[in-house]
Amino acid sequence: MLTTTRAVFVDVAPTRLNEALEDTPYALVHIREHKKPEDDEFFERLDIDVYASSDGHPDFPLARSDLFVVVRGIVAPYVGNKSKDMLVFLADRIPAVYEPLKDIPDTSMVLKNGAEEHDAQALDWCIHTPELTCVDTDDGILSMNGIEWDGTDGDRWLRRQMIPPVIAIDDETLFDLGVRSFDTQLFVFSDDDNVEESILPVAQAYRDDMVTIVGPENHEKAQLLDVDTPGAILVRRNQTSILQKKYNGNLSPDNLKHFISTI
Repeated sequence: MLTTTRAVFVDVAPTRLNEALEDTPYALVHIREHKKPEDDEFFERLDIDVYASSDGHPDFPLARSDLFVVVRGIVAPYVGNKSKDMLVFLADRIPAVYEPLKDIPDTSMVLKNGAEEHDAQALDWCIHTPELTCVDTDDGILSMNGIEWDGTDGDRWLRRQMIPPVIAIDDETLFDLGVRSFDTQLFVFSDDDNVEESILPVAQAYRDDMVTIVGPENHEKAQLLDVDTPGAILVRRNQTSILQKKYNGNLSPDNLKHFISTI
């Protein structure tokens, strides 16, 4: 449901964006290729400052996105799901999405950054990953789980910090994050108590390319995917189709690796 309270909605020229945002702690910037009254009406109803402008500002190029998040002068393009419900959710999250905190939560999903040169990247990850708690610290290298980012291969680094090699199918947070982060998913269904340990070498070998999810043989997902258990199914999505291939038999690492390699 859309909120009825709003701060400001401003139609501003690209040359005046910096001035308009100067004293704004957080906001959305909507870059319009063509002015659409229905879009403006929607953004006017969000409970956050929204600045609508045409293309032309170097920090807000339409080629990157038509929507940007600004937090304390830090800018990041938003390129995710832009349904109305998701934009309401995003607007509600922004005030706390990358806060300067003294007391840092002691959990596994905390991203910390004190390096100004990585502020934009940190904000980018934080607005696209609601599972993260993001903290803007006084100093220190961007890190998560005590692992520092070296400034390269960022998306791969972040996935490795957030998503373990093997995910339990009933861990809702990690399950949702895993299937959202990878277009290729390997589901393994077995009642063997040691199955996670057994398939760990497979999951580690492919962890940059797919997520590995483990569940019991009688799990509803196994029935939904029509998998004969014990067994596995590999699901691969692209923009136009979904490929599925099933495996039934001994779930040894060698057998699973051969199964994956034939797809």
